[in-house]
Parts: sequence; structure tokens; C-alpha cells
Amino acid sequence: MKKIISFFIIFSFFFEVISCNSDDRDIEPEPPYDPLSVNTFDFYTNGEKLELLKYRINAHYFSCGQEDIHLLVTAYKEETGTSVEIDFLINKYGKLKRFVIHGQGYHHYSSYYASDKWLKIKDLQIEPENQYIKFSLEGTVYRDYDNAPMEISGNFEINFFSPSSCSTYNQYINLDNETKFLSMDVWKQTISEQGQIINVKYEANEPDGWQFVLNGLKKNIYEMDLGTYEFDFSRENEFIEFNEYIGPPKNFMFPNLPEDWLKYDTSGSFTITKHEVIDGHKVTKGTINLNAYENGVLIKSFQNAPFELSDDY
Repeated sequence: MKKIISFFIIFSFFFEVISCNSDDRDIEPEPPYDPLSVNTFDFYTNGEKLELLKYRINAHYFSCGQEDIHLLVTAYKEETGTSVEIDFLINKYGKLKRFVIHGQGYHHYSSYYASDKWLKIKDLQIEPENQYIKFSLEGTVYRDYDNAPMEISGNFEINFFSPSSCSTYNQYINLDNETKFLSMDVWKQTISEQGQIINVKYEANEPDGWQFVLNGLKKNIYEMDLGTYEFDFSRENEFIEFNEYIGPPKNFMFPNLPEDWLKYDTSGSFTITKHEVIDGHKVTKGTINLNAYENGVLIKSFQNAPFELSDDY
């Protein structure tokens, strides 16, 4: 009787093992989960939909203060070998800062200056705390070698942001709610033989076409003394330029010309209130008073506008 019971137990065990193995063979393994699969888009060039079967949209915050959002779309169609890459940068206020689309044998860019005039972000929904952004895009981009226009439009929905590291300080000049400069380029002109700095220039361009230049400095702003520096358009040292791009749209390969800019006469002051090191970045804080004139008529006036500039160059 014991042998019969033992045989029944052993037979039952092997039957369960065989059944489990058989079930496992019937179930196909799930592919690895790709978090970027929740990011979606559709896109049109000159009115024709971009029919690409596989794509990935990588989104991450470009700056430390989560002011700018970088999106990179890579898409391809296996049957034809067609591939497209769309790379662009927008800020959280819905302004497009740069855009480029690379296709089979062509490259198109947003206008280098005043990019937001000819390529618009629309219907922006953004929830930084939930890493969610949704928007439409519509306007014109320009071919690299001849500036020929191409109409584009699209819809994007981002539900997952890739991790990003914070390596640059979130510098800004906030003249008013309409005119925010959120990045700066620094130009240093030197005498090559002596290596002596003869001019330091801080330049910022806003997507609507405004340009701010702190010019004529003899040293980096972080090395300047605290205090107030007066200026007007007749001065050669420590002066501010305030310009507006009025030229035609063109990509970065085509030089801007003097007639592309409306240059205002300026007067006012900037005050350096503090130098400090923040997370390893040399930061200068202060305020700006700026009046901009055209033919003697006051066009713009900004008072006690805050700024923070980093000297990590």
C-alpha cells in the first residue's frame, strides 16, 4: 500500500512539473519595458504626415532651474531605411529657442534670431511636478545651404522625462514679464601677445527677437567691485546695448547684417549687489535700470530689473 501511495505522489509531482513547463512554453516572454514609449508625437512637413513606424522621444530638463526643456526625436522606417531626427529646445513659458530637423540628405533649422516669430509653440500644457508636457508646434524652418523654407507642424505629448544632470547655473536677466533672457553668451576679446583682456561682452538673445548686451567691461563681472555703474550710449566703457531683430528669418549659416537690427540708444545703470559661489558656480547678482530710445523717443523702460550672471567660462 505504501508503494502505491509513493508512486502516486511521485507521478503527481512530475505531472505538475511537466504541466508548468508546458504552460511556460505557451507564454511568450514580455519585451523589456521602455519608459520612453509613453512619449508620443505626430509630425507634418509641407502638409504631408511623417509616416515612420518606430520612434523614440527623449525629453529632459536642459538647465538647472528647469527653465528649458530639450526634446530629441529619433524615428525610422525599416522597409525603406528612412530616418529622421528632430532636435529642439523650448522654455517653460512656451517660447521656442532652437529647432533642427535632419532627414535623408537635408537639414532644416529654425531662424537663428527671433526663432519664436516664425515657429510657434501652441496650446502648451506643462506640469513639471508630474514630468508632463503637451503642446503643438507650427511654423517654418529653413534649409541649411540656401535658407529655403519648409512648413512644419506637429503634436507632442511627453509623459516621461529622462534623468538629467545639473552642470550649468541658471543665469537670467528678467527685464519684465514679457522680456526674459534666460541664457548668456560671453565674448572676451584679448590682445594675443600679452594675453590681456581688453573687452568682455555678455550677450543674450530672447526668442521674440530682443537682444541684450552688457559691453565694454575690462574684466569679468564677477571680478568687478560692488556698486552702481552709470552708462549712456555715448560711453565706451560699461555700457548696455538693447537691440531688436527686424531682419528676415535665416538659419545660423547665414550672417546677420547691420540692417537686420534696430539698435536703440540706451541710458541708465546696473548695480552689482553681491558676488557668491553657488554649487561651485561664480555668481554675480544685481539690478538693471534701462531706458531705450529711438530717435529721442523713449520706447522701453525697465527699472530695478534683477539679474544673475555666472562666470563659469
